[in-house]
Amino acid sequence: PAAAALAAAVTADPLDLGLVAAAGAVAARRGDAEALARYDRWAGILGGGAVGYEVRLARPGGMTGPTSGPPPGQSGGFHGHYAYRRQTPWDQLIPLVPRLVLRAIPPAGAPAPATP
Repeated sequence: PAAAALAAAVTADPLDLGLVAAAGAVAARRGDAEALARYDRWAGILGGGAVGYEVRLARPGGMTGPTSGPPPGQSGGFHGHYAYRRQTPWDQLIPLVPRLVLRAIPPAGAPAPATP
């Protein structure tokens, strides 16, 4: 019932990115890949993104290794070329500052993936 009410609210106000993202999060929790893809496309049209993801704190040392780097679609690492005319590291935070990472929302009942 709550998911249907949220879907109706999104349909009634299709330009509200917050509602679209919330509906996408609910679809991800319910394991509804079709609805999640629909809300993700919808948010992309509105100029938003990351529907079906949640922000988590990375564990210390969790941002290293072959999978380290900015998430796909992010162009923040290019600022070094633009501002300094040279390549710069994408992660310029000091080690004591907590890192925020995007993690796909697991369906309800599924084991949560480890936070990097």
